[in-house]
Amino acid sequence: MGPAALLTASFALLAFCAAIFNLWIFAQRPRERAHLWLAVAAAGVSWLAAGACALYGADTLTRAQEAQLVSLTGALPIVIGFKRFTEAFLQTRSGPLLRVAPYYALAVVLVPTLEPSIFFSGEVGRAHGPFGESYVFAVLTPVSGLVMLGFMPVFAELIWTYAKNPRHPTDGRLLAAALAIWSLCTANDIAVNHVGFRSIHLMSFGFLVFACIFTGILMRRFVEANARLEASAEALQAEVDERTRRLRESDLALAHGARMATVGTLAAGLAHEINDPIAFVSSNLNQITRTWRTTDPGTFDEVLAESREGVERVRKVVSELLRLARRAEAPEGPVDLCRVVESILPIVRAESRWRARIATQLERVPLVRGEERLLGQVVLNLVVNALRSIPEGRPDAHEVKIETRFCEGAVVLRVHDDGPELAPHVLPRLFDPFAPPRPEAGGAELGLAVTHQLVARHRGRIDVETGLRGTTFSVHLPPAEDDAQP
Repeated sequence: MGPAALLTASFALLAFCAAIFNLWIFAQRPRERAHLWLAVAAAGVSWLAAGACALYGADTLTRAQEAQLVSLTGALPIVIGFKRFTEAFLQTRSGPLLRVAPYYALAVVLVPTLEPSIFFSGEVGRAHGPFGESYVFAVLTPVSGLVMLGFMPVFAELIWTYAKNPRHPTDGRLLAAALAIWSLCTANDIAVNHVGFRSIHLMSFGFLVFACIFTGILMRRFVEANARLEASAEALQAEVDERTRRLRESDLALAHGARMATVGTLAAGLAHEINDPIAFVSSNLNQITRTWRTTDPGTFDEVLAESREGVERVRKVVSELLRLARRAEAPEGPVDLCRVVESILPIVRAESRWRARIATQLERVPLVRGEERLLGQVVLNLVVNALRSIPEGRPDAHEVKIETRFCEGAVVLRVHDDGPELAPHVLPRLFDPFAPPRPEAGGAELGLAVTHQLVARHRGRIDVETGLRGTTFSVHLPPAEDDAQP
């Protein structure tokens, strides 16, 4: 294989690779039909170049004529594919010459195939390439030369169409320049075949120039699209962060409102819880005032101890109330769930006085990640809901049990009451803030809805079991594995 044949075969292989590449792009994005038709044109160029390569190895008139017919048949997929590619890429109707070009190409292929004498004179010619090699070719008739020149106006129309396209002005001018090079390569092949111009067949090379420029345009568009995508992603992330911040603020406001509503409903009992210790502290102080001058100071130790105990009870209740009433958002961190439960007990003790005993079974569990104040609200809401499911009047006959345990990789908080079974129609909307109120719940629906939201915020879940023996709420929270455990 001589240098000319080797170079032409390389052009054929590259055109075939261009066809595969564009077919792959079309397979990934079927709506980009321009790539499908460019692949068809590239396949035609590869076929044309293969015929030219075979011509360099021909040694008889028959083989040379067959090779030239093979090259000629490549014109049909080239014209059809490029016409459809132009319409798809420029998103415009093709010009009048390009519209009739496929029919013209079909005639150019069929006529010499059915009647070779119209295109081939029957004589044998010998051509000399630029690298010193020579090869045999079938001499073409003047009619074939005129027919082949008929493709040049189509190139001119294409160049004008691309150069003046308003949708892609910059890309259109680049592709128009590539088409100009391709048309010169086509003119070179016509000259080689008809006037013995000393050159190799360059039709496939001209197409490769166009394909390379088009690929460069695609890569530039891809880079620009990627940059726009990154900018859009950054803007979207900023918007998501802002929306998340606003949503978080709304959630905190809702949780705070529900928390204050719960505390408000407990106000009467909390006042009693505070007044009792204050009353006997005041009584003890009065007793000390009356007798401290006439009584042995050692007798006051028990009175002072009771007073300190009463003040401590008041301090715990007030401290927990202040912590719950605080609205500012606290940072998340490792939280001891048992300590959270213990801090809630002084607040709910007054509510339980006339309803049920409160029992606890607090096993040592891993820390959970979250906000202690919000987890305290979860415990408060569940305990208050359990207490209000039990009617007042027989506190010794009922019990609300609070448990913590570590089970199946999760920290579990269970609040069980032995009140009435929940009705089947209530369960599906138990955590719905817009569900109809339950008379026995005492307005606890909003608290349960907020509880469900807070548990989800702490990446957990809440389950409900109800039956004749009462109702159990189970909160499952993931342990803070990355934090130091107690």
